[in-house]
Amino acid sequence: MRCGNCGHTWHENFPETELVGGDDADDAIDTFAGAMDDVATAPMADIPDDGPAGEPIPEGVRPIPEGSSVPAHVGGDVYELRGRIGGYVAAAAVFVLIMGGIYTFRDAVMEQFPPSKVVYEMAGVTILPPMAGVIFDQVEAKTQYNDQGVEVLSVTGQIINLRAQQQNLAPIRVSLRVSGEETLRDWVIDPPSDIIGPEETLAFDTTYPDIPVEAKEVNVQFTLAGK
Repeated sequence: MRCGNCGHTWHENFPETELVGGDDADDAIDTFAGAMDDVATAPMADIPDDGPAGEPIPEGVRPIPEGSSVPAHVGGDVYELRGRIGGYVAAAAVFVLIMGGIYTFRDAVMEQFPPSKVVYEMAGVTILPPMAGVIFDQVEAKTQYNDQGVEVLSVTGQIINLRAQQQNLAPIRVSLRVSGEETLRDWVIDPPSDIIGPEETLAFDTTYPDIPVEAKEVNVQFTLAGK
């Protein structure tokens, strides 16, 4: 060895160590092997606990036991469920669309297929009478002389369709009355057109040659009885 300060060098021998040999070495090996066999064959409860147990293995990383059954296509089930829900929604939308069309065009449906009125009534739909929303307006009655010099009664007015649907027109009955419901004379004329369009206005006029002296008022109305 060499001194770091003065540089002097000297030599020293390692102490002799007694090695195990002979029968003692064989006994040590046999003892160690027997101890290891005891540990391998001992129950788990007999093995001393060296310290606190470690954290449990999370479920997400725990290995799947051999022979276990696990779902292979979870995503496919989700897509199938979404497809079913989408189909139900589409079917409901089509049903609502059809029923809405049947309700919106109920007048045309009942006109083309009268028995359908019973179905609409059972469904609680209000069935309007024929020509509902068709009214008379600006009705005037006055006397005048015709080309033959005869005094006649001239009745003029307008027919207005208040609804947004085309409607059929019935004949018009004109009545001369004393008062109230007492009728002196009446006659029936054809409307200016068999059909009145949505929110359309049509003019009508008629004359009557025999004017009762007692007549006080003129009444006009549609009649389904005809002439």
